[in-house]
Amino acid sequence: MIEIPSAVLTAEKISKEVDFFELGTNDLVQYTLAVDRGNDDVSDWFRTLHPAVLFGIDRSLRVARERGIPAIVCGEMASTPAYAVLLLGMGAVDLSMTPALIPRVRATLSHIDTAEATELATRCLDCATADEVEEIVRSEFRNRWPELFPPRSLPQKPHEN
Repeated sequence: MIEIPSAVLTAEKISKEVDFFELGTNDLVQYTLAVDRGNDDVSDWFRTLHPAVLFGIDRSLRVARERGIPAIVCGEMASTPAYAVLLLGMGAVDLSMTPALIPRVRATLSHIDTAEATELATRCLDCATADEVEEIVRSEFRNRWPELFPPRSLPQKPHEN
């Protein structure tokens, strides 16, 4: 399981000992950002599209490709169509989710050109903040695929204090 930062950072070494990677995105977000997703006092800091999280996923997928081992992505990211597009753009080919969610994710990804997903993922990986990534996702997905991504299906703007 690649679900903590130390596993991401030592992925090359781990890949020599295992037959596949399983990326647990829920835990990876929580531990990368040091935010307890179950604590309402800090839950707003749990940002799935934070650049550090995307970097960890991208790095892990890259190592798996280089080592010739499968990498399965599970958790909220795999089962959320907008996030699945970015995973596709980072080279993910195996997504694990509750069976009931497969048709929705499959239907969405079947309409996405891999080159477009790769270009968007690259832009997101170049961002400095989760706000920047979320803005790219909101604006680009709305412009490119409005029929696939109604506004409520995209990351919401953070609450202004």
